[in-house]
Amino acid sequence: MWVLPRKLGRVTGSSAGFRLSDGNLRGPDVSFVLAQKMRQAPHTFAEIAPDLTIEVRSASYHIKPLVEKLQKFIELGSQVGILVGPKNLTVTVYRTAEEPIVLADGDSLTIPGLLPGWELPNS
Repeated sequence: MWVLPRKLGRVTGSSAGFRLSDGNLRGPDVSFVLAQKMRQAPHTFAEIAPDLTIEVRSASYHIKPLVEKLQKFIELGSQVGILVGPKNLTVTVYRTAEEPIVLADGDSLTIPGLLPGWELPNS
């Protein structure tokens, strides 16, 4: 609801898939693609990397495959990857050529390069 009125791009859920440049088809839990990269929703899988990928760790998921998935998205073109850890109330932010940043309870998540003015408190 925050992205649509500002016409920033498209947000998709886990049912959307992206055919990446390495030939793999991947679907993050949540993704965002800037408007200039995707004017209309494709009828099949988008053949681009989303600008933002989000994975939510559930109790049955091991963290290593989720981190590897986010890192692969970044390697193939995503600008930001986010891993949400509901059990320990953390959000880990991965960006191209930067060390991951772990946000804990009380920190706020911002992504000014993709979502200017948007902020999500982690509490």
